[in-house]
Amino acid sequence: MKKIVVHSGFHPEVAREYRGEYIHRAIATRMLEPGTDGVPEEEAQFIQLENNAWIHRIGPEKYITDWTDLERWGRVEEVEYDEDGKQVSSESLGYIVLAVDREKGLL
Repeated sequence: MKKIVVHSGFHPEVAREYRGEYIHRAIATRMLEPGTDGVPEEEAQFIQLENNAWIHRIGPEKYITDWTDLERWGRVEEVEYDEDGKQVSSESLGYIVLAVDREKGLL
């Protein structure tokens, strides 16, 4: 069985479900030298999406648009499980914008 999984470290207590949002593929990655200008290692990664926007990794599974922290992103992957529910494989699909909808419990 295959399932699309959204990873977000912004509110780990709320499991995000994929709701058909457009998945932006990553086309390039840029790394800053960890420690340069006080940049910790986990904050050194920038990812360019197919729409030429850059997102910035600011922590474990935390991604924001590189020019504002108001637009948050989640990493999306397709995970395959066996009959026992154990993960067999996974494939990274890209990133989605994480919209806030408090009525649906999306933070």
